[in-house]
Amino acid sequence: MNINNSELKSKISWWDGVVLQKGEKKVKVKLEGDKVEDTPVDSFSEGAIKGFAFLLMGPAYPFIAGALKGYEGYTKTQKTAEKLGETDAWKKAKAGFKGALVGGTKGFGHGILDYMVLQGLTASAIALTGTGPGGLLLALVVGGVYNLVKDAIRS
Repeated sequence: MNINNSELKSKISWWDGVVLQKGEKKVKVKLEGDKVEDTPVDSFSEGAIKGFAFLLMGPAYPFIAGALKGYEGYTKTQKTAEKLGETDAWKKAKAGFKGALVGGTKGFGHGILDYMVLQGLTASAIALTGTGPGGLLLALVVGGVYNLVKDAIRS
């Protein structure tokens, strides 16, 4: 019986991402739906961008967030497989598909959460200001503050 231990093996770990193993080398590819930013300014800026994206995309926001994170998961997992020394394109692609599934699912989940919170807070801002444009501009500020609070809780 000949067992080839140098074959690339990939396994989904919903908490961590994708675990790749080739021979004795084992690497966890960490995939996140939404990363915690390093500084408050970075966190606020990302939140303001989310607020703007929410205004532009509306209900499509979670799907686009999921697609972007899926692409990120695919490329990150595939590049890690390549660094492990895998040369077979199909094996790298299979590992990448697992990364896309994990990244896309996590991105979609975070996108739904962001959309629901930003939608509620923006509607409240419109009601409080009494004007549509004023409330819509507050979506940028609301998005920034929301992301700051979310990052503070998660870190």
